[in-house]
Amino acid sequence: VLDEPEAGLDAAGRAALRAAVATAARGGGAAVLLVTHDPAPWRGVLDGVLRIGADGAWRAERATVAETAA
Repeated sequence: VLDEPEAGLDAAGRAALRAAVATAARGGGAAVLLVTHDPAPWRGVLDGVLRIGADGAWRAERATVAETAA
């Protein structure tokens, strides 16, 4: 479980974190639950996104193969 893991990291740290998570999730088979307000930088890492709207409704989005190929 990663809760706002990029908070306080510089650009190099954010890139290294995303690479490490991608390696763990893809190569190591780990399941990753990431909580963030900005999922855009994670598009190449995540298999899917579960969004909670302002109305409290949940919406699942599945990443495409192109988006997950990093």
